[in-house]
Amino acid sequence: TIYEIQYTTNPGGDSPLLGEQVSTGGIVTATHGSGYWIQNGNGAWSGVYVFDNNNSPAVGDSITLTAIVEEYFNNTELSSVTVFSNVSSGNPVLVAGISTADANLEDWEGQLVQVTSATCVNDDVINNNGQWQVDDGSGFIWIDDLIYAFVPTLNTFYDVTGVTTYAFSQRKIEIIFGSDTYGQ
Repeated sequence: TIYEIQYTTNPGGDSPLLGEQVSTGGIVTATHGSGYWIQNGNGAWSGVYVFDNNNSPAVGDSITLTAIVEEYFNNTELSSVTVFSNVSSGNPVLVAGISTADANLEDWEGQLVQVTSATCVNDDVINNNGQWQVDDGSGFIWIDDLIYAFVPTLNTFYDVTGVTTYAFSQRKIEIIFGSDTYGQ
């Protein structure tokens, strides 16, 4: 399962299956360029990024695949996909409602999450490479523009839905598309 791939007690966050070939599956929750995110369930440790230049599933597709577990700059991912099957399409996509502090935990890496009523505490997307920050009172999380660019307004409340990633020593949420960020 994705849980077995992601769950770790390693302080660095490395998968216990690092370097191994695995067969797994899940529902596609987001796509971008040369990859996509899949998850099975909506609890902690249930999502993972798949680096795949050969297959292009859509959000809601249920897929199975065989790939190698890798750590790409401390972000667990599956790559070198050798077997791919699209089992069905149009499946519901599950979103885990979590706090902004929890979005900073390894437990939620690769997962489709939503933080709600979070205040924009840093709107300087120009000097932060397209990133901004929100905080629901539990601690801030970076919001990134890898999939969709959004320009926030400082001190405005937002509900943000996206997949969690880790890059450049920061945990962040990748907004999927415009309607995933709502000013209140």
